[in-house]
Amino acid sequence: MKSIKARFESLLDNILWVIVFALITVGGGALFFFYNNNPHLVLLWILLAVGIFNMCALVFLYISIKTARTPLIHTHHRSVIRQHFENAFASGAEVFYLSIMSQHTLKEMESRLEKAQNTGSRINILTLDPDSDQAVIEAIRIHLNEPPYDTNVVHQQIRDAWRLWSLFAEKYSIVRVRKYRSIPTLQGVLVRDKYLTLELIPYNTQTADRPGIFLTQKENSELFILLQERFIRLWESQKE
Repeated sequence: MKSIKARFESLLDNILWVIVFALITVGGGALFFFYNNNPHLVLLWILLAVGIFNMCALVFLYISIKTARTPLIHTHHRSVIRQHFENAFASGAEVFYLSIMSQHTLKEMESRLEKAQNTGSRINILTLDPDSDQAVIEAIRIHLNEPPYDTNVVHQQIRDAWRLWSLFAEKYSIVRVRKYRSIPTLQGVLVRDKYLTLELIPYNTQTADRPGIFLTQKENSELFILLQERFIRLWESQKE
């Protein structure tokens, strides 16, 4: 429904010009034919103008549908970008995946890595350092405020994520894994030089309700280039 609404809003941005054109056509034609005292031609001209108006409206609607873009910022990020996330592993490109502990994602990751290997995609994983201080883990737990609500268990999940990603790296030659120590403020996937999805992590917001950002190099080049550079800088600054 939101995409349909956006398309009609885009149409309304241009519809004023169609109305002005139609009024000029009708008004000009009416004056001309009234001046020549031929009401039948006036009616014919008005019907023709209405037809032109409707045709223009349909053209603008078609253009707005063809050029409709994925919203830059949206709510319920995971449901909106799920297909882009899946496509990243079959893109045949270099992919950077930034995560905290991937407790949900890791359960379904092997089939994605099989797809990546078959398509020649190269997967670079950044996961939170399992040796992070307990105080850092506690701060992350408080911010996320999601199960299991226990710092020791969260820390173990972070260790498990590093261990599982490392096992995947041993099994799949297209996977490289590094750990980072900076405080995580988002998660996301970068398909190099193509598109980027970011999941923002506001305080005490469950995974299904988190907002996100979707950028493409073609449509959002300046911001895309900035964030891609930061993704790659984070990757290159970490050790395997």
